[in-house]
Amino acid sequence: MPHFRDLSGVKNKENRAQMEEIFRNINHTIDVEARRFTAHIDELHNQEYRVKYLLNEIKKEDIEQVLINQERKRERHRVIREVMDTFGNVGAEIFRRFIADATAKGSWDDLWPTYHAELEGLRDYCNNELLTISYYYKCSVPQWSTENWSITNQSEADMRRTERNRVLAAYQKLKDTKAAPTPTVAAVVPAPMPTITIPNLPGLPDLVIKLPTVEPNTK
Repeated sequence: MPHFRDLSGVKNKENRAQMEEIFRNINHTIDVEARRFTAHIDELHNQEYRVKYLLNEIKKEDIEQVLINQERKRERHRVIREVMDTFGNVGAEIFRRFIADATAKGSWDDLWPTYHAELEGLRDYCNNELLTISYYYKCSVPQWSTENWSITNQSEADMRRTERNRVLAAYQKLKDTKAAPTPTVAAVVPAPMPTITIPNLPGLPDLVIKLPTVEPNTK
């Protein structure tokens, strides 16, 4: 991410306020929010359940459920992190291109609306990708505000209301022009979950658990 002082060529107060808000939130996403979704699988925690299984203190079905939940959480965090990395990396690249272009042409305020629209398109794309993840995993996901670019977590219900309002607004707009197709929402299907093998003590068979593929939520 470039330094904010590299954007000193923008003099218009409204442009500069927009740019500062977007720049700050992209940096916040890269440095703080994205790191929250780094996957962590605690091997010692798994070992604790393995010992309990050997001592007949826990059933195989219980271990399966623990591992399934951990794998779903890891996969959920991975796909959310990928979207947030896309937002941060592409956003930083847009700012770099803006600085290079404006420096070469010497027209910072004239060029800013074009790059501002590009950043808004990036935000809307990432919000929609996170919306699809929310549908699939039935979980809360980050969303960037269309007003001030701040990031908040929204539940699946909130996301459904937001998407419904967005679709209805778009449908009404198209209806007014007498060209309204039926709106649809795409679904992303992640890769099937792997098989996990828990090594046992010498002389005893390993515990093999095949994690099932979860059907996407299309309701």
